[in-house]
Amino acid sequence: MPNEFDVYAIKLTYANIPRIVEATKPAGWSLDHLQDNMEFNTEEFGMDTVLFMKLYPGTTTVATFSDEPSEPSIEKPYRLTDEIDPKFGIFRKIEKI
Repeated sequence: MPNEFDVYAIKLTYANIPRIVEATKPAGWSLDHLQDNMEFNTEEFGMDTVLFMKLYPGTTTVATFSDEPSEPSIEKPYRLTDEIDPKFGIFRKIEKI
């Protein structure tokens, strides 16, 4: 496998967390912690939470998932494109800016 990844992301919401958990479960991923992380980041820091998924380029093989708070006042070094991920059809591809 190559060392480079295509990165996709989604801002977590109460509405999309169940869909993400159900979509990833057949692939063997357990993302049941997402709502707890989102609520913690909102309550403690007043920030949104973004879930990132890294895919090996040209495949649907997931390298990793990670979620992190998103500081609204900091300019991000990326933007979300209109390209949807080929694995789950939920995430949007990231483009560096």
